[in-house]
Amino acid sequence: MKYSAVHFPFIISAQIKNTGDTGDSEQIGVGVTTLIRNNEIKLTNILTKMVFLESSLDEILDKEEQEKEKSFLSLIPIFDNLDAACNSALESENPELGKGLEIVKSKLLQHYSSLGLTTSAELGMKFDPRFHEAVDTAVNSTEPGLISDVIVQGWLLAGKVLRFAKVIITT
Repeated sequence: MKYSAVHFPFIISAQIKNTGDTGDSEQIGVGVTTLIRNNEIKLTNILTKMVFLESSLDEILDKEEQEKEKSFLSLIPIFDNLDAACNSALESENPELGKGLEIVKSKLLQHYSSLGLTTSAELGMKFDPRFHEAVDTAVNSTEPGLISDVIVQGWLLAGKVLRFAKVIITT
């Protein structure tokens, strides 16, 4: 009687021959032991390769995340300039230009927020030292600890701080 198993890379299998001879049982035991050792070696090699591949994948993902952060960091000065242009245009003789720039800025922010890039400070928001840096305080009749002015906008990428917001808080 012969028992044969199909060999797959991750399945340990043994082939056993039973010829009916009692002397063969020792040889079968030795053969099975040898097959088990060989398969253990193969599994160890496979696991070693898997650990290496996992490490390589982690490195690739880290590099990709760093590149993504760099590309988003390069957008921050553009948004700063757009803010300055909006503020300047709103205070000029042609406030319609400022309103138009605000619409463009809003559309850009909407697009980039869908990719994980968001601002971290708004007027009236509760001050949070994880995202904000208080550069001054202002006396106000509102609740203390709220942001009363945003000096420099802060930016988050998927919740991670790219730049802290510089804010004035109420006391």
